[in-house]
Amino acid sequence: MYTFNPGPSAVYPAVRQYLTDAFDEGWLSAPHRGERFTGLMRQTVTDLRAKLNIPQDYTVFFLSSATECWEVLTQSLTPTKSFHLYSGAFGEKWLDYARALRPASTGQAFGLDELPNVHTLPFNDDTDLVCLTQNETSNATQLRDGFILNVFNRLGNALLAIDATSSLGAFS
Repeated sequence: MYTFNPGPSAVYPAVRQYLTDAFDEGWLSAPHRGERFTGLMRQTVTDLRAKLNIPQDYTVFFLSSATECWEVLTQSLTPTKSFHLYSGAFGEKWLDYARALRPASTGQAFGLDELPNVHTLPFNDDTDLVCLTQNETSNATQLRDGFILNVFNRLGNALLAIDATSSLGAFS
């Protein structure tokens, strides 16, 4: 069964063969500090930089889940508070998680058929991090490039974090 719901979904049929090949080739037992694995990681970062046009002076991190990303962003880049713009459950969870660690964090919800005015978004100079969910998993609303660029241009000293978990498949 195929659905557009978050959570468990059908596994691509070729995954069985990919896992068998990985096992047969020794990838599942490759030491993570060994040359074979580090070479694969170097190539993966090179390919990501090329595919997503990531500047050379940017660092690429790999984390295990969106929740871990939220924690790292909140603990490492948010000394005071973050601001979250969201339209669904996934973005709201990010705000809730940030508030658990940084209670001064704030957010603004927007509806399915609306786009907030960038110039009136309620974040200011004491906001450390502005957080956007580019493609809301729970309802498929989307913040397009132009809107994100306008938010970026308004940041001041804040950093911009964009959850693109449900967006990156479009780049393959």
